[in-house]
Amino acid sequence: MSSKRIIYLCPTLISLMNSIITQLTLNKGIPADIVFENTMDFSEISERLMKYPIFEKCFHWNSLEEKSIYHDLTQHEKLQVSHRPSKIFHIPRLNDQYTDLCVHIDSYAAKFFYYSLIEKGMNPDIHFVSEGTGTYALDFVNTARDSIDHEYYKHKAFLKKVKNVYIYQPQLFTGNRKIVNLVEIPLFSSLDSSIHKMINEIFGKAKPVEEKLIFFEGVFWGDNYLVNEMDLFLEIADYIGKENIVVKRHPRNKVDRFTPMGFHVMEQQYLPWEIMIKDIDLSKKVLVSVASFTAFSAKEMYGRVSRSILLEDLLLGKAQFLEDPGYKRFFQRAEKLFNQDEMVSWRPKSMRELQIVLDILEEKVGGWGK
Repeated sequence: MSSKRIIYLCPTLISLMNSIITQLTLNKGIPADIVFENTMDFSEISERLMKYPIFEKCFHWNSLEEKSIYHDLTQHEKLQVSHRPSKIFHIPRLNDQYTDLCVHIDSYAAKFFYYSLIEKGMNPDIHFVSEGTGTYALDFVNTARDSIDHEYYKHKAFLKKVKNVYIYQPQLFTGNRKIVNLVEIPLFSSLDSSIHKMINEIFGKAKPVEEKLIFFEGVFWGDNYLVNEMDLFLEIADYIGKENIVVKRHPRNKVDRFTPMGFHVMEQQYLPWEIMIKDIDLSKKVLVSVASFTAFSAKEMYGRVSRSILLEDLLLGKAQFLEDPGYKRFFQRAEKLFNQDEMVSWRPKSMRELQIVLDILEEKVGGWGK
């Protein structure tokens, strides 16, 4: 019987999927539990999840409210909470001792969950499990630049306890490789059929996509960035015809800007694209986004070819995350890697170049029907 026990902290559906795959493959046989943050409603999916022998126990944590309270404190009060997280952060009652904590993003919730375990007398190692671009571009220098008094914990400080980063394509990692060990998650296509069946029953299946171009709405609108994303989208629609386009809305954008203009929008807004890919034939599809790694997810997680267009160089306006050096290095590596055998990703520099790329791809998708 293993002396180890893992607890996973899960903020999103894609983090849940990657936790499941990691637990059933790389951590197979090690007892594990899972905690869902209230970043979304996990009630139904957690019920389906617990029908399977993946995690022994499931907990729910109101992290958003507690994090909001923390951010409203004075700096002196934050210092006190740093030393004793239970003043604000009431993580679930845990009766087991955990040797390992798996998190997905560099967040206050992840750090205070860890320090809460320390407060309870535990001393777990920390592992990051893929949650997309943020995991590949982890910056372990800025991890400690927050309002938490990490130095108080000395050798148990969050950064010093990070051991592994579990990702699908280790060669794309842009962080400091001397600090952590990179572990490759098996591609979805290589998993046992029983795991495929389990994931289908937990998450459900994506509906068929008839349109030839899938446009991924960015988070700009929901996060109040003033950019020309909609203008670029309308230019594409005007060039190839709106009947060829379906929109995958971003889950953080509460307003549907596309349906009132007559565009088809995917109904399963809150089902992550990374999960939908398993059910969708991409051989005659074009994936378009301003700057989303979803355009590469099929190749990254499934080893499948998909054709994509990134519109970032046509963007007017500013979004802070696009200026992050780690983010830029990551995308440069991804484009180079995925284009090495065949040109499958384009980054047009002008509207005319965008039209030329759409003309090139017309044959690949069987025609735009203009």
